[in-house]
This record gives sequence, structure tokens and C-alpha cells, in this order.
Amino acid sequence: MCKVEPLTCNKKGLNSFSMVESIHTLSEQDDAQLIERAQGGDVDAFGELYERHADSIFRFIYSQTLHRLDAEDITSDVFFRAWRSLPRYKDQGFSFSPYLFRIARNALIDSRRKRRLTKEISEDEILTYYNKIAIMSSTRVLIPDNLP
Repeated sequence: MCKVEPLTCNKKGLNSFSMVESIHTLSEQDDAQLIERAQGGDVDAFGELYERHADSIFRFIYSQTLHRLDAEDITSDVFFRAWRSLPRYKDQGFSFSPYLFRIARNALIDSRRKRRLTKEISEDEILTYYNKIAIMSSTRVLIPDNLP
């Protein structure tokens, strides 16, 4: 019978930790089989990997962006990158999840880089910019290079 006090035991005498551990091990084995099938071109196997891991990847990305649409876009990019890199993926006895989280981290970094390069400009900022140019050109003042 289960002798671990803080953990609850089921009818077979297993504590809940060992049950979770066995489920986790089965999940990893299933992931390995699905990855192998997906590497062979089985789209349904990759779809199952997506179903298993998409929620946790989305939650991670959302926690970093705090913007639902951006998190959805980046999550889809993560799985697209995973699909493209699947032929190079080698199972080394680890879960597939850290591999996806590494891709997610890199996708977040790439997304932030793009945002810095493509700053969104409001319509008011554009009008202000053109008004400054019009005023400066009408008074024949040289326009500085660092005009906001």
C-alpha cells in the first residue's frame, strides 16, 4: 500500500505523483512516435503534436507579448518553423516541448526585432511631419536631418 503521507493514493496503492510521472512518460513516448511519423511526412501526426503543445506555447508567448493576436501569430509561426525543421530534429531522449519552447523564444526575439524596425506611425504623426515640412519649406529654412 502507499506509504507516502502527503500524497493521495489511488485504489491500486499508487500515489498521484507516480501516476502523473507514468502519464508524462507515456506522453513523451507518444511524442517520439508522432515525431518519427511526422518526419516521414505524416501531416496528421504533426497535427497531433500541435494539439498537444499549442496551448502551452501560446500561453508562454502571450505572457511575453500580452497581446492575443500577436501571440496567435507567433504561435502559428513557431509550429511552421517546427514543421520546417522537423527533418533535422534528432530525438535525444528529451521531451519535444523544450524544442518547441526554444523555437518560441527565437520567434519572440525575431518578432521584437521586426517591431523595432517597423515602428507604427499614426496618422496624426504623419500630418504633423508634413505640416512641419510645409512650414519650413515656405519660410525657406533648411530641413534638419533628424526631423521626427
